[in-house]
Amino acid sequence: VYKRQGLRAARTLTATVVAPDGTTPLEGVSIVFVVGEDASLGLIQEDGDQERDSRPQGLFVGMTDEDGTARIPVTPGAIRMGMFTHDEYGVSMFVGQLAGQTVPGLMSGPASPAIGAGDVRMTFRYPAGVLVTGRVLDESGQPVVGARVQPVRLGSPDARPVVVDPDGSYRLRIQADDGIRAMAPGYWQPVDTRKPNADGAGADGIQHDITLKPARSVAGRILLPGGKPAAGALVRLRVEEDGTFGVTAQQDLQVFARADGRYAFDGVAPGKSWRVLARLAGYVDGGTEPFDVRTDGLTNAPKLTLERGTTVEVIVRDSNRDLLDGARVLLEDPAAMAKAWDLEELISGAEPMTVDGRVRLGPCL
Repeated sequence: VYKRQGLRAARTLTATVVAPDGTTPLEGVSIVFVVGEDASLGLIQEDGDQERDSRPQGLFVGMTDEDGTARIPVTPGAIRMGMFTHDEYGVSMFVGQLAGQTVPGLMSGPASPAIGAGDVRMTFRYPAGVLVTGRVLDESGQPVVGARVQPVRLGSPDARPVVVDPDGSYRLRIQADDGIRAMAPGYWQPVDTRKPNADGAGADGIQHDITLKPARSVAGRILLPGGKPAAGALVRLRVEEDGTFGVTAQQDLQVFARADGRYAFDGVAPGKSWRVLARLAGYVDGGTEPFDVRTDGLTNAPKLTLERGTTVEVIVRDSNRDLLDGARVLLEDPAAMAKAWDLEELISGAEPMTVDGRVRLGPCL
């Protein structure tokens, strides 16, 4: 089994994280390392023609103790991404370091981190970031009581939110290029309020007030063939918009359909093109065409009917006709990919793998 599955002996990566002062150990830092065969995240080789498999070999996590140290078992390879999350200092990360480049915050350890024949020790200094203070207000200038505020960064986990004071004021620390998300029931946050002006930071940090706008509601129904309700279907309301970081971002709201197949969403931004996606075991994922949410009252989403799918069993053999274990299998459906439930499902490399030469895929049309 060891040989057929291609298992490797683990190495130990000892990561120590200290505060911005360079000496104080930071306890409770969540660490994620992505290890692959090389340090590149690209999909194109140097000749520009041939794609290569750049999927990670593994994702490894740990948490620093009172000494600021985490001991993480990892497989050999290049560390293609490192991510650190701390309640006070936010999220810090490096991506796709190549030979000759340095890792931000690295105090000791290999400049181009790689896991080879032996264990590796690395020490990181957490960047101080920028202190942001401000208030969360409604359109009339009144504080939004109970609003939560958190730093966000594309492609990284969200930091723990803070609750604003009764006068709507908040105080948090962000890292370079972070945005700020403010959340409150019945409100939505315009995109142009998510990115504070870090270039104007002074000795006391940045003042960044956020004005939330009244949100609307969307309701609809998910059905099965024959008009039966899709009770318990997982329903997502999705919008694609220009995000904080200069790229198109997906924002999802999620609920379960009731026994009659009906669902409802609150806190929806009006005037945007949304669409509904639905998923239920035994049926093909479905989605509506984009629709606009009204600026007043309730918006009724287009009705959506899920179709029963078929499960496909794939058998993979090698050239000797022996059953092949560990083969990744992806059932490509251009229509389904255009309405992907999760972008991560297409890029994570988490396709099903054969066991005893077999794998089941679906449901699909």
